[in-house]
Amino acid sequence: MKKIGIFTYMQNNYGAVLQAYALQHYIRSHSDHDVETINFTTPEHEKGNKVIQIPKGNIFYRVVFLLLQLFYYPSLKRRSDRIVDFKKQYMKFSDRHSEMAELLSNPPQKDIYISGSDQVFNPNGKYYPIYYLGFEKGVGKKIAYAPSFGISQFDNKIRGKISKYLYDFDALSCREQVGAEFISSIVKDTVPTVVDPTMLLSKQEWQDIAVKPQIRSKYIFIYDLNGAEKLVAIAKKIQSKTQLPIVCLTRKVQKFYKVDKQIYDAGPAEFVGWIANAEYVVTDSFHGTVFSTIFKRNFYSYIATPSTASRIQTLLSSLNLNDRLIPNNMVAQFLNQNDLSPCTYTVDIDTISLESKEYIYNHIIL
Repeated sequence: MKKIGIFTYMQNNYGAVLQAYALQHYIRSHSDHDVETINFTTPEHEKGNKVIQIPKGNIFYRVVFLLLQLFYYPSLKRRSDRIVDFKKQYMKFSDRHSEMAELLSNPPQKDIYISGSDQVFNPNGKYYPIYYLGFEKGVGKKIAYAPSFGISQFDNKIRGKISKYLYDFDALSCREQVGAEFISSIVKDTVPTVVDPTMLLSKQEWQDIAVKPQIRSKYIFIYDLNGAEKLVAIAKKIQSKTQLPIVCLTRKVQKFYKVDKQIYDAGPAEFVGWIANAEYVVTDSFHGTVFSTIFKRNFYSYIATPSTASRIQTLLSSLNLNDRLIPNNMVAQFLNQNDLSPCTYTVDIDTISLESKEYIYNHIIL
């Protein structure tokens, strides 16, 4: 039995929590190894996870935003509590480390250290040395599983910043092709592109933890990160053809979308349940897109921020689902088309995840 420690982002958002759960669950269910996620939580992290957030901006905006948060506080608090409860129920964590210097100088002793997934390789993050495993590894191996840079443009400054860390890894992979090619150019070796951990688990495994929404009718589901009104416009187009109600999950208390139901209180299990049971999904989220494909929903992925679109594009390209992508400059064309094309799945997620599972078996489980 090996002792394995996973270093990953654990902010209170659905994608971060669910990918962390998925990688830990997959390794534990396919081996007898002792697997835990390293609990790196600084006071800054705690502040960022508070239910009430004080935004930047002029005093009027800050006051209005605060008042709206107070109005929606019960829903926002339920969301926060559900995330905490999900972690307690389904995951194992190490003792807490609250300072980067302490963790780097005295990491927990493991046979294998894993960095991944999510944007752990973002070189602009304040704590990036933690996620590049910038400590003396001793007898343990350093493995990167599906890290993402969160950016698609690289320069020599970034290369110089991260090279020394990459040389110390025993095995490297990346979630996006552009990132894999960049790492490969540094270490002068082939770096495989592997799937996000959420894609390692079967549809049934996700159904086992999903909470089915309490809604009697079929519905169109929006999960909104940055897409705002464009997502609503796309959903409205679908509604004009289907007459289905629109449910929007968002954290933007300052937004009042013209939808049938706007919710704020979903936890990770509820998030999965809303997507699993939707007739259509409209999202600008990578993980919203992932779960739409896992459950084989009719969906559209809107590219709200082109600079971070590579991970969605990589995923949909691998599944032959490029027609489900709506770039910003194609929204008007979508809204003007007469018919909605059904989502046709010709490639199974199990097929494109085989090499990723082999990577885990060879470098972590074996």
